[in-house]
Amino acid sequence: MSGVQGAFDDRGTRLYAMSGYTGHKHGVLDYDNPATLQQDGNGKIPGYGGHIPAAQSENMFGKTYGNITRDSANKNYVKGIEAPPEEMYKSQAMQEHQNQTHVKGRTAAETVGVIREDEVFEKPLDPASAYQFFGIQDDAIDEIVKEQELKKNSAIFYGVDPKSMQNHTLTHIKKDTSMTPEEMTKQFYGIEEKKELKLGNPIPGYSGVVRRVQADNVFGMTYAEARRRADDSQVKIDSEKRDTLKMNSTFLPAYKRPKEDDELF
Repeated sequence: MSGVQGAFDDRGTRLYAMSGYTGHKHGVLDYDNPATLQQDGNGKIPGYGGHIPAAQSENMFGKTYGNITRDSANKNYVKGIEAPPEEMYKSQAMQEHQNQTHVKGRTAAETVGVIREDEVFEKPLDPASAYQFFGIQDDAIDEIVKEQELKKNSAIFYGVDPKSMQNHTLTHIKKDTSMTPEEMTKQFYGIEEKKELKLGNPIPGYSGVVRRVQADNVFGMTYAEARRRADDSQVKIDSEKRDTLKMNSTFLPAYKRPKEDDELF
C-alpha cells in the first residue's frame, strides 16, 4: 500500500484509531446549560409555584362586547384582588351582580374599632324665630315689644321715619333704588341687620374658616377612593342644605281671625 506507512493494516483499519471512536461530525458543539441554583424553601407548599393576580376573567355584566373589549384592553375594571374577600366572587348572574366600584371596604379606623358618627349640618329652626319672622303673635312675647317692632317694621316698609310716626308727621325717607333682591326682602319683612361684636383686631391674612373644607380622616385608601368619599360627603352636605331651605321656605303662618280692636276685624 502506498501512502503513509503503518497507517492501515492488512484489513484496512487505521492503526492510530482510538478504541470505540467512530470519528468526528462537524457541527456546533452543544454545551449543557449551567445548573440553576435552587433555594430551599422553608414551610412552602410542595409543587406550589405562586399565584398570579387577575389571571382569570373578572365578572362583567350588562355591557356590550365592544365595551368589555375596550375596558379589558385599557385595564379599566376593578380586579378581584382589589375587592374585599366577602365581595370578591359574590356575583354569579346579572340579577345578583354587585358593582365593585361602589363597594366600601373597611377602613383602618373601623378595623381598630374607632367608629365616628356622621356629622349633621342641618341648622335647627327655633319656632319663636319663625313666629317673629312671619309676624305671628306669641303669648310669650311682650305686647309692648311687639308693638314697637310692628311700628318699626311698618315704618321701614312704607319708607317713613320711625320717629315721625310717633309724632304723626310721617316724614318720608328717600329710598335707595340700587338695592339687591335680598336687601328688598329684608326691608319688606322688617329684618334689622345687627352688627356683630368685634372681638379684638383681625389677624392679618386670615380670611376665616369654612366648615367641612378639611378632609376626613382616611387611612389605607387610594386616591380614587378618597376622592369618591369626598364626593359622597359633599352630596350629603348639599342635600341637607336643600332640606333645611325647603323647610324654611315652606313654613306658612296659621290663618287666624284678627282681634276685635284691629282695624281689619
